[in-house]
Amino acid sequence: MNNLKAHLGRFAEYYFMVMLFLAGYTPPFTVMVPVIILIGIFGMQLIFKNRALGLTIGILIGLINLYMVFAMISELSHFKTFDASAQKLLYIGSSVFLLNFIMAGFMINKYVAANNSDTSLPVAG
Repeated sequence: MNNLKAHLGRFAEYYFMVMLFLAGYTPPFTVMVPVIILIGIFGMQLIFKNRALGLTIGILIGLINLYMVFAMISELSHFKTFDASAQKLLYIGSSVFLLNFIMAGFMINKYVAANNSDTSLPVAG
């Protein structure tokens, strides 16, 4: 189990880069500029592994997802009956937010576990 956690913790930044690309992509091939900037920030984090930035990003993603869970619950309350659309919103939305929380947790854990006292030093692993 620890081996699985170690491998998944390495891919948190990659996961968020893919999620950002999917959120900002519009066919045929247009990507919004803010999304490109955010993907670049994650890319720089992969290269330089700044501990303070990694913790900040992980905490911000967790807080944004918490806000989005409350928004999803609010949206579910607008359904008169629990029909197929409500089920789709609940199951897909919950699974995406749960996976985002897990990856944000892995990202926070990765940078908290680093034993560097200087925040500008790279994190091992």
